[in-house]
Amino acid sequence: MKFALEEAPVSKPWLTKTLELVQLHDVTFYDVAYHALAIVNGGTFVTADCRYATKTATSGSVVLVGDWRPPPEPATWAAPAAEPPPGANPVLRDRSTADRQCLAARLRLRDAAY
Repeated sequence: MKFALEEAPVSKPWLTKTLELVQLHDVTFYDVAYHALAIVNGGTFVTADCRYATKTATSGSVVLVGDWRPPPEPATWAAPAAEPPPGANPVLRDRSTADRQCLAARLRLRDAAY
């Protein structure tokens, strides 16, 4: 898949959103810079940082890399995603507390997207 990426210029809406997210979620400027860019441009910030995604989920436009799916190609048909069987739950035992918390956060983000 090819991505047509352009360098985004610094803008007042981007800087405003970045500073807003820093204050709202108590995260670093570096962490929110790309997230704010996605919000301002109507995109989605894809991250592997579970803690960041969990802290900032309420601002929207953030998804964990494992849950991200590329948009369908224009003028193509995509089969619907398979539904999990009723009552299916992820196996959380035999994982560290941090792993369980991260997995639970990923499930909340996934469910919020649907």
